[in-house]
Amino acid sequence: MIKENHSGEKVLILIAKTAEASTCKILKNNGEEAVVEQMLITSGINVQLEQAINALKPFEIPMKNPESPPELECLGFRLSDFSIDFKKGYLEIGQNFRKVDKPSDPEICKVFIEAMRKGPETMLDVADKVMKNPNQYMEDFKKGVRDSQVNAGQ
Repeated sequence: MIKENHSGEKVLILIAKTAEASTCKILKNNGEEAVVEQMLITSGINVQLEQAINALKPFEIPMKNPESPPELECLGFRLSDFSIDFKKGYLEIGQNFRKVDKPSDPEICKVFIEAMRKGPETMLDVADKVMKNPNQYMEDFKKGVRDSQVNAGQ
């Protein structure tokens, strides 16, 4: 949804509705697909995504010079502005970027790049926890979401 804020600037309001992992590929040592494990991991990921979507609140993004996450600067660019055009039968979204020669916070880049490197390992650890005790994992996840909401409100 697009609206004008109090100063007359156009603002995009994003509301999360759904997210789904359609497939997850797991291979055995001999190169065969582990079909049952793939289905279980995909199901566990989708449960997590559903819980995460339910925890997200709508947020606003200005159409001109939106706030750019500092992690994007680690990749060499930042957001400048974007447009949304409603065409007959479809929606067209355009995003412009500005090149960044040097990130504003190199320390964030170190953490971000390290998290990107460890991402697959972390995903496997989470999947292992889900497989061992899905109910306990979901309770812990919900508690973490509630705690973060409480901390964000302070």
